[in-house]
Amino acid sequence: MAINRVLIPCLSQIRMRNSHIPNPRKPCSKLIMSIKFGYLNVHGLTTDKLQACASLLDSGLFDILLLSETWYVKTHDYMGHPYCIGETRPSEKKSNTRQGGGLLLMCKDASLVRSFKPFKHSISVSLRGGPNILGVYFPPSLSMTDVEAELEHARPYDSVIGDINIRFTGISRSKAKSSCDRQSFWTRWSRENGFSMIPPNRKGIPVTQRQRDVFALSEAQISPPIVGKSYSLHSNYELDHVFCRDAPEVHLLDVNQFNIKTDHG
Repeated sequence: MAINRVLIPCLSQIRMRNSHIPNPRKPCSKLIMSIKFGYLNVHGLTTDKLQACASLLDSGLFDILLLSETWYVKTHDYMGHPYCIGETRPSEKKSNTRQGGGLLLMCKDASLVRSFKPFKHSISVSLRGGPNILGVYFPPSLSMTDVEAELEHARPYDSVIGDINIRFTGISRSKAKSSCDRQSFWTRWSRENGFSMIPPNRKGIPVTQRQRDVFALSEAQISPPIVGKSYSLHSNYELDHVFCRDAPEVHLLDVNQFNIKTDHG
């Protein structure tokens, strides 16, 4: 199984080619399926954002979603939602401060996920019959030594997807780029481990009637373009990136069209 499309925040969508499933009528033939894997920094998981993310899964725009910076909110029982199947554990904190970080794995069809394993700043997701994806949230305060240790501890994986909090020269449009040391770490790590940063695909993703129907019934009040039009895309990364050994199709979707308020896109 391979990922054929990824959507990232903005809202990232990665489409990965999926398991090769034998055709019983033709023993030598193989059917290539695909999984649409999304990553989104929600900047605090409110009930509205949870409902919007559930609608993205119901519509078929995504098969699997990984949400970062949930902040482990206590205002509602998000883990009671049937699509929420796993999360990282919060670190110890003082009672008078808000918890930071947090990664949450969502999937409507749990059979797509063979297994998952949470780490301190990441979740390793093993797709049934396919690749292992490491979804990450590396806060700006995390040292590159700790980043490298987490990447090593979480092996094996075929893709690294998520918020690494690095603004690369030549990619980011922000005037405030990350330090040369932090940028060069990822250049070196990618080269030594056989990964490449995958550029986003600018080809539009058309809105289907099914998606419009689902969004119309959603409590999240999602109002994307009309059927046949394309979703609004971003053309470049800022803090969220995709590193893969193969070349999946990556789209960066504008989260505003899904009524999800975040500081990422």
